[in-house]
Amino acid sequence: MIERVSDALWGRSQILTMLNWMRVIPEQVILSQPRLCILRAWAYAISGQLDDVEPMLRAAEKLLPSVKDAYQVDLSWMSEDTWSFSPQGTLAQVAILRVFVARFHETPSVSVSLGRAALDQIPYHRRSTRGIAMVMLGHALILNGEMDAATRMLIEARDATQRMRHGAAYLSATSYLGQLIFVLGQPRQALAYYQQAHRFTTEVLKLSYSGIELIGMGAILREMNDLESATQYVNEGLRLAEMGGDFTFLRDSYIARARIEQAHKNWDVCLEFIQKAEQVSHRSRNVQDGMLLTAWHARMLLAKGEVESAYNWAKQTDVKVDDALSFLREFEHITLARVLVAQGRYRPNANFLADAMRLLDRLNDSAGSGGRMGRVIEILIQQALAFQMEGSVSKAMSALERALRLAEPEGYVRTFVDEYVSLKSPRDAAQVKVLYETISEREKEVLKLIADGKSSQEIAQTLVVALSTVQWHIKNLYAKLDVHSRTQAVKRAKELQLLT
Repeated sequence: MIERVSDALWGRSQILTMLNWMRVIPEQVILSQPRLCILRAWAYAISGQLDDVEPMLRAAEKLLPSVKDAYQVDLSWMSEDTWSFSPQGTLAQVAILRVFVARFHETPSVSVSLGRAALDQIPYHRRSTRGIAMVMLGHALILNGEMDAATRMLIEARDATQRMRHGAAYLSATSYLGQLIFVLGQPRQALAYYQQAHRFTTEVLKLSYSGIELIGMGAILREMNDLESATQYVNEGLRLAEMGGDFTFLRDSYIARARIEQAHKNWDVCLEFIQKAEQVSHRSRNVQDGMLLTAWHARMLLAKGEVESAYNWAKQTDVKVDDALSFLREFEHITLARVLVAQGRYRPNANFLADAMRLLDRLNDSAGSGGRMGRVIEILIQQALAFQMEGSVSKAMSALERALRLAEPEGYVRTFVDEYVSLKSPRDAAQVKVLYETISEREKEVLKLIADGKSSQEIAQTLVVALSTVQWHIKNLYAKLDVHSRTQAVKRAKELQLLT
């Protein structure tokens, strides 16, 4: 019975259900059936029990004919569901599962090699199985910094799994694709991918899945400063992710929820969700995720204003200023630069600022040459802060101007606003003034009309725009000025001489 419904359960992200069923089957029964070994291996992999996957794969292989014998039999007449139970199909899944684990336990280059080898052994007409292999290979290519190849692979994987109506694999492909496109600096396109996925799962498949597309939508809308919608999507996505049990989806959900709390300055809750994400990575013994999440923890401590606590991470991490750079550890290196910039603010006589600027220069070159413009925007903002602290105002403005040119068409807001929120001391006034250049000309017009006492409807009539547009600009102004009312906005604007 489990064999018959396994594809449906996995396709619906109900992996915990399958794992719980298999716990009541005697061990000797599972180890006597290659298909049950593979199903348990999938359940272990998706739930994050990565060390338990390989023993199941070896048990399955012992029960199968040799690879040579398995492929001597012509099974082209079989349906894909039937073929997946065959020796050929089982061996293909063994190869895919080894790629699954390798992405988290091996170097990216090893994962890519295993992924390509797995794909090569799957017949072209086995589209569902090939689509799953493409998801794994696409993610491995991302980790290896091969962004163009990863984009092509994940689009093909998404389309293949959508045609075969494999909901879980389709959403995995969409999730990796959306994250990649966001790193490339195209959040609007990433949002469109997530929205397409949500429509497909709700309108075509008519089932609740893992919620990862909701998490993706929420993350993008948070960046665009639509915090109300972002919170709704993230909360619903987190609920579904916790029901489904996919450890990568859980990790991303907890990070997304932490970032929502960061935007609301709920620091204790923010750090609580980062710690939950860390616990997920610890259970899977996933070294890469562990490093990523300690960097996220350091960033949240910086945002909270605990610079020394964040610096403790910098002292303990193995990423250093003069390391060779790679995409795999780029996030950590940018985090290190952030910590050094913050230390330079409070301890200007040390070498922190010089080290930060040297690292930021190298990161800018690396991310820029790789087309990762989302990362370039973040790096440029840190460079603007560093130049301002150094007293190079023209260089600071130049870096900020470039960041704004890249960010404005794509709707970036929080990337800029969060930097202001993290600045705490009076000596940060110059940096704050630089960051307030993020206020657009239209927002400045709205601000001046607010200062003149105009209502939202009167502002809309004056500017000949819709009322909803005015309300959107006011929401963005409140976020950028870190205020919650018109009176506070006008007062803050006067302090910063934005109304002159």
